[in-house]
Amino acid sequence: PSPPSPPPVASSQFVEEVRRAIWPDPKLEPWIEKFNQDVFPCQSREWDPIEPAKKPFTLCFRLQELTELHGGARVVLRLCGHLLRRGHEVALSVQNTPLKTEDLDGIPLAVTHELWDADFVVGTFWTTVNEVAAAPLAGKRVALLQSDEPSWLQIEDPSHSTCERALKQPKVSYIAISKQVAESCLRRYGTACVGVLPGNGVDTLDFSPRLNHHDRRNGVCAIYRGAWFKNDTFAISLMGELKRRVPGLKTEMAGFKRFVNPTLDRYLHEPCLDDMAMMYSSADFYLSGSRIEGSPLPPLESMA
Repeated sequence: PSPPSPPPVASSQFVEEVRRAIWPDPKLEPWIEKFNQDVFPCQSREWDPIEPAKKPFTLCFRLQELTELHGGARVVLRLCGHLLRRGHEVALSVQNTPLKTEDLDGIPLAVTHELWDADFVVGTFWTTVNEVAAAPLAGKRVALLQSDEPSWLQIEDPSHSTCERALKQPKVSYIAISKQVAESCLRRYGTACVGVLPGNGVDTLDFSPRLNHHDRRNGVCAIYRGAWFKNDTFAISLMGELKRRVPGLKTEMAGFKRFVNPTLDRYLHEPCLDDMAMMYSSADFYLSGSRIEGSPLPPLESMA
């Protein structure tokens, strides 16, 4: 399908200049600069046709698991899709997955359990970063940091030190999903990220306004995840309190797990991206009750 019309600005060059003014490009090694420019799509030019890469190369993204297409896994899949459209050869290496190529949201990726030695081998979680660092590889080793991962673990957790070591691998170059994650890793662990993913991992081709008016819609929405650190119970209890105080308030949640609760007026099970964008657009508020987030995609997507 054709991409949506560009935002009402003078030109894409104008947007690019604004982004550079707000977020100056760091001084990078030549190969890192090429990696950023050629691999990660610049969302300031998202409505332009994707041009073929001048010199395609091979990449392998290593994931710990791939069971549901949300969160960090979806960010990786969308990146793979952009790379394939540019003409690069991309492999998805997963330690544990029940999913096959036909399950990957229309992205024609071969799923393998093996770690493929490519021009760039990208670890996407601390366990896979340590694995990539230890493997006998000829290609460049890269870590894509989607959160300040050691802070997720309790200090007494035996895996905490191993997780922190993943952020101090001398053979690995680090790229963060957001400026906040890059700053946190530098401050806490001395990990210097050589680049930051444009757009915080939010694909604004999918997440853009679906409604052109901004009248009050009398609704609140949230994501159901079913994990203790997402604190769904708090979000649902707050929705119940809001319904008691605000007459006619509509409550809506979406998630990949089946869920029923009398507080909710609607629950979307396994929604597509367009359903998610419409849910965000049709509510006044997005509610997050999370105790822990990496780079929190749903609030950013709802703002987009």
